[in-house]
Amino acid sequence: MNNAVNFKFSFETDDYEAIHNLMPLLMQKIKKLQRSHQGYRTIEFNIAKPARGKKTACLTIHHPDSVVREDAMDESWEHAIETVFNNADVSAQHTIKLG
Repeated sequence: MNNAVNFKFSFETDDYEAIHNLMPLLMQKIKKLQRSHQGYRTIEFNIAKPARGKKTACLTIHHPDSVVREDAMDESWEHAIETVFNNADVSAQHTIKLG
């Protein structure tokens, strides 16, 4: 049985300094996910190029039998990341069962 956990990150930005500054926040948030999303297999996190002045964060958490997906847009990456992870914690009880 494969017990590996996979992490996929996609950053659509030219601001390399922002990526370096955001990684500690991402690692802190992922560590907290272990409490509310036990048994996950894959975490996908994306930040997208700002559209209409808003920065977008997208988080997808794959469990063996469910998926949680959250998106957030904000003026700052930090707020978008906080929102997307907070929403994922709230929706942990409302995941879509796949089987």
